[in-house]
Amino acid sequence: VENDGLSAADLERLRRVFSDREQAAADYFARSAARWDQIRSLYVSEAAVEAAVAEAAGGERFRRVIDLGTGTGRMLTLLAPRAGAA
Repeated sequence: VENDGLSAADLERLRRVFSDREQAAADYFARSAARWDQIRSLYVSEAAVEAAVAEAAGGERFRRVIDLGTGTGRMLTLLAPRAGAA
């Protein structure tokens, strides 16, 4: 299909929508970061989250635990004691 200009305009609009949504998400987290664990607990209990993560991680020790910056670092706190020489 040849590009008639409409497709290019649609793609540009899509890029702007994605960019606007990304910025809105970043702004929301910046405003909410200090209360993130409290906000999350409104939807699912911390104990349930920790239990699910522990089950998914299995019972073995870890060589490394890496915080990818996806929240408050709570999972790092939970899993770090299992890191180190096995």
